[in-house]
Amino acid sequence: MGGIPQPAGLALVVALFLGLFAAPASAADLRYTALMLDPQKPEYQVVQSNNRWTDDEISRALDNDAFDISDTPPGLVRLKPPIDWTQDPFGSDSWRGDLHSLKWMDLLFHIYRKSPDPLVRIDALEQARDIILDWIAQNPPRAPFGSGVYADNKPWGPKVAGDRVPYIAYLTRALAYEQKTAPPDTLIDEARGVALLDSLKTHVAFLSDPNETRENNQGLFMDIGLILVGNYFPDTVVPGAAAGRDLGRLRFPNSLISRTSVAEGMWLEHSSGYQRLATNLLGNYIEFTGVNDAGLNSLFDRMRDATGWFVMPDGTQPQWGDSYIKDSPDWAKEAASNDVGMRAFPEAGYVFVKRPDLGSYLGVTAGFHNRTHKHADDTSFDLFEAGRRIISDTGLFHKDDGGFRAFEQEAQAHSVLTEGREDFNLDIANVYGSGVQATGSGFGWYAIQVVNPLLQSDDIGLRRIFLYKPSVALVVLDIAKTEGQREQFRRWFHIGPGIGVTRRPKGAFALAGNGFTGRFLDDDTTGKRKTFTGSEKPFQGYNFPRFRESVPRTTIMLQSERTRELNGVATISLGSAGYRAAYAGGKKPTVEIRAGKKKPIYLKIIRSGTEMGLVKVKKPKAGTKARGPKGNSGGGSLTPDNSGGGS
Repeated sequence: MGGIPQPAGLALVVALFLGLFAAPASAADLRYTALMLDPQKPEYQVVQSNNRWTDDEISRALDNDAFDISDTPPGLVRLKPPIDWTQDPFGSDSWRGDLHSLKWMDLLFHIYRKSPDPLVRIDALEQARDIILDWIAQNPPRAPFGSGVYADNKPWGPKVAGDRVPYIAYLTRALAYEQKTAPPDTLIDEARGVALLDSLKTHVAFLSDPNETRENNQGLFMDIGLILVGNYFPDTVVPGAAAGRDLGRLRFPNSLISRTSVAEGMWLEHSSGYQRLATNLLGNYIEFTGVNDAGLNSLFDRMRDATGWFVMPDGTQPQWGDSYIKDSPDWAKEAASNDVGMRAFPEAGYVFVKRPDLGSYLGVTAGFHNRTHKHADDTSFDLFEAGRRIISDTGLFHKDDGGFRAFEQEAQAHSVLTEGREDFNLDIANVYGSGVQATGSGFGWYAIQVVNPLLQSDDIGLRRIFLYKPSVALVVLDIAKTEGQREQFRRWFHIGPGIGVTRRPKGAFALAGNGFTGRFLDDDTTGKRKTFTGSEKPFQGYNFPRFRESVPRTTIMLQSERTRELNGVATISLGSAGYRAAYAGGKKPTVEIRAGKKKPIYLKIIRSGTEMGLVKVKKPKAGTKARGPKGNSGGGSLTPDNSGGGS
């Protein structure tokens, strides 16, 4: 991409890495002299900044040294030097990372930048200075960068260090600027200045080290950290800052592109939350570097557009991968404002159907690109109707090891098909890319076909087909065939919180909650049906909307008899029409769809490559079977009258 600086690659890295280990200057430090030479008021450049701090939060910080530093979990802690930086009051790995990231310094810097009272501004700056110097004194880096020894190296995790360094840099510049009009050596003196500059130099060395580089989103934070140090300081103040900035400018786009479907604008870390995060980081990169590269600008637009397709009618996003329920940022809602109809992302492994005029939404996920934030949710889906999540993924309880973490990542925590054992093998050797095979529409129905290669084997072939008519019904057809021993298949459906589930005859469940009524129906007359609502043994029937928050909800499990062939049809009827679907056989899969007591229609599902279509046919003759998933599941050309859009 033409506008990106291209330093001399490996030579730059080696020179930078070696040069940064030179011993810091001694007394009468020339770096400090350069820092204090006519310092200018710094621009506030950090990755995460909150301009909506409340008066209560400001008062607690200034008067009581009390900070709510994280939402994993939220909770006030008193942080006045000397601070116990090993504390873990909530038993949360994520909280400890936020503590060491110093992102919560944003509150004090907000006061410093925005308060109309100059005395309050300086008080906040001094408070930030004392906290950051205390962190530096108590948290030396580990070898080869320093003498620190840590059980889990949380203080010097790559992302944590990338988050932290801009706050140290801004503090240093702000102290130097304010010292111009303050009594000598009151805000900053040479000892404190050198401590800050030494820490910045060490951060540049650490973030530049090839051994610390990460190929996931953490690497992006590292590169932004390097860029910002170079923006704040010349080499005369922080030796190596310019080379570090050049390295960050080079590495960031390369790292981003290596984990992105560039054509689709999708970040490949299996999470709606991290799609939003990666898009924000690219925006930060463009802003902080000032680069005007047509390729990156175009990618940024595509990533914003792709993020918009995750946005549900209530402004939130599906809880795929490691994701909480969060309101989407304004830019994502704006990107979503023109999303209508079906959009497939076949490289990334997502398909969405939106009808904002009806308040209808279907999202399907089927992809495995790496282990980052990956759950066993292959072919899972979210369904939204009448202002509610009708089918909802389990989400994220927390990232700490234990039973909750194991459950939220397992297949049975997602609306998927399983066989035999309940989980998928998420070993990196099993990465398959996308499971989206084909999409299409006809007669008012959208059609989506996906596969889960983690269940495919020499003996088993399967596919999942969705037929969706917004505000009317969703039909989920699972076709599985085994050439070996008989298998027991289970289909999991996780009903959204707040939706009551009542068992009815003939494989039906009534769904109701806060203005929504519908039915869930299973056409398998031989299998078993179980429900779990806030169950402890087995642990099942929960949604995790926020950090360590569990909400009981109902999970429906459909269990087949041991069989060599499954043609399972589940119908979610939306509203009072009483739709019901059943498998009707045929050489190509055909579904019988009946609305209440009306005469049924029969839709044959055809596929040609990545395109699908629906053809109205007569009832198939008894005994005809669908061609198995291991054969050619497509066939036939799509004629204009059966491949049209839905309404």
